[in-house]
Amino acid sequence: MAAAAVCHPPCPPSAVGKRCSAMVLGGRQAEPGVGRGRQAGAGRAGYRGVNTVRLILLYLHLVGFALLLGGSIAQYVSGRLKINLAMLWGALIVVVTGLGLAAPLRGGGDREPDPAKLVVKAVLGLAIGAMVFFSRKREAVNRGHFLAIIALTLVNAAVAVFWR
Repeated sequence: MAAAAVCHPPCPPSAVGKRCSAMVLGGRQAEPGVGRGRQAGAGRAGYRGVNTVRLILLYLHLVGFALLLGGSIAQYVSGRLKINLAMLWGALIVVVTGLGLAAPLRGGGDREPDPAKLVVKAVLGLAIGAMVFFSRKREAVNRGHFLAIIALTLVNAAVAVFWR
């Protein structure tokens, strides 16, 4: 048996039948609009689903970062400056998951990232992606170009961590 939704504190007579800003459902504070065709907690389940998607994207983003940085450092240490598959896939994963993480799926609030930060990270990610993609078929990459890929990757990570 479903518990009846009542306004708490009681709404003025002019608000009867309209959405109440503070609903109590079965003695618990509920979300606005709960009790009128929605089940208690239905909005939270949607948030959990979006949060799960965000966490999966963040995990894949970190895997892409590890592939990009690890592949480039391994290639640099070997002495043969060439774009390897780990770098190419890492750059692709970082750009795609970064776009997914920047999508407006978070629901607003104080946890929204600064739009300027998103633009800076997008520019850095696209620059790294272009540097990796367009030099992937060369037998040898210029040392400065290769070091710039490593430096921009580290700067992109620093922006993610320190820009709050």
